[in-house]
Amino acid sequence: MLRLTPYGVFALMAQVVPSSSYADIVHLIDFVLASYSALILMFCVHLAIVAGAGLNPAR
Repeated sequence: MLRLTPYGVFALMAQVVPSSSYADIVHLIDFVLASYSALILMFCVHLAIVAGAGLNPAR
């Protein structure tokens, strides 16, 4: 059942995107970019903390 989830999400997106304005889509793209930026920043901070504690970040 979990394998069908991407198809359901795609169907929902295909229904919502045509009825949305250009500005709404741009705001959504901005939100996604901000989310990925925060995730990358959190990952870098975590690696710095692990390396600062004297552990090997690759492990």
